[in-house]
Amino acid sequence: MRLLPKKHVLQRDWLVHVFAVSSVAFPLIFLFSDSPANRWHLAILFPLFILQWYHGFWQNEKHVPGHFLFLTLLASWALTLHWAGVFWFFYGLVFLFKMPRLLHASIAIVLQASWIALLSSYLGYSKTFILISCVVTLFGGHVDYLFFKYLISQQKLLIKQEELEYMARERERERIARDLHDVLGHTLSTIALKSELAEKLLAAAHTERAMQELSDIAETARSALADVRQTVTGYRSGNLRSELSMAEHSLKTAGITVDLPEKLPFRISRELENLLSLVMREAVTNVIRHAQSKYCRIQFFNQDRKWHLIISDDGIGWQGQYGNGLSGMRERLMLHGGRLVIERQRPGTKLTAVIEQMLEGDVHADN
Repeated sequence: MRLLPKKHVLQRDWLVHVFAVSSVAFPLIFLFSDSPANRWHLAILFPLFILQWYHGFWQNEKHVPGHFLFLTLLASWALTLHWAGVFWFFYGLVFLFKMPRLLHASIAIVLQASWIALLSSYLGYSKTFILISCVVTLFGGHVDYLFFKYLISQQKLLIKQEELEYMARERERERIARDLHDVLGHTLSTIALKSELAEKLLAAAHTERAMQELSDIAETARSALADVRQTVTGYRSGNLRSELSMAEHSLKTAGITVDLPEKLPFRISRELENLLSLVMREAVTNVIRHAQSKYCRIQFFNQDRKWHLIISDDGIGWQGQYGNGLSGMRERLMLHGGRLVIERQRPGTKLTAVIEQMLEGDVHADN
């Protein structure tokens, strides 16, 4: 059984225990000062105080006033036995940190200081004792409150930081998953198509063409391996020109006629180029896998300070479902303020990716 909750304001259990042990100063002073008061009162008072001290760390905000009042009454009893009992008033102030507002805590501190002054005056203590006790109560109580509030804010900040780190790790895992899907989906489709073609060529005794296809498969696999390594480390950067070349090669291998844009951008941010390259790769992979088309057109242009990537085909048409690939494309574009629009045509599908231009100018070079 724990004496303290797992998370409390002092953060270290040993600090709470040190404060509890320091409260022994009162009974020691009481015992060695030859006080005429009844020592059986001390035998009851001290255990009650220790129990309330540890119990206070388990209480919530609504129990603070009652707990504070009980500790104040115990301290008042101690003060009637000996002047050292005034120190126990300060232990009650520790739990005022659970009050949500400084105004409420200040009222409690002022009331306690006033009560100490009245009780000490009634018991005949000196004015100097009363003045010092009230000043320490007022000053120390507010310092305690602000200090504990600072510790609480630090705890909340650490918790928030842990949450942010967890979210960052989750987003990184999602990024790697999307990148791997984009890289391997397209590449494996190309390898599968080339393998089928090589098998047919070997069956037809076209050895030289089959060997060429097998060589292309090996090169594609090596390229995919490099892409996967770069994706995991986070440094993969797409290139529209090379991506278009790969798209053309893959589409033609699949027996699909391809119409490429006449010009490519000369001035585009690396981040957007990488993003649009991945979108193009996923879209072309979907055309090869699912569209059952004979023709594919890729358009790329800048209009109204926005980049537009359009990929259309004459296949069976989009079925209205977002798979992992389309969902990944849409999420990527949304993170950069862009959008993905998919339209079913007669025949085929039209996919449009639109994203804000990041660099000034719109300079193109011949493809």
